[in-house]
Amino acid sequence: MLFLCWYPSSFGQKIPFLKLARDFHRFQKIILEIFIKASILVDG
Repeated sequence: MLFLCWYPSSFGQKIPFLKLARDFHRFQKIILEIFIKASILVDG
């Protein structure tokens, strides 16, 4: 899904696509941290 962000139809659209990719990456890290903490709580 992320690969779509790197292939915009024109250069003018590239900036928002890259921004979306960065925001998604940040969001993914937050989800990953929550998932790790949740699994620690379940295990312990």
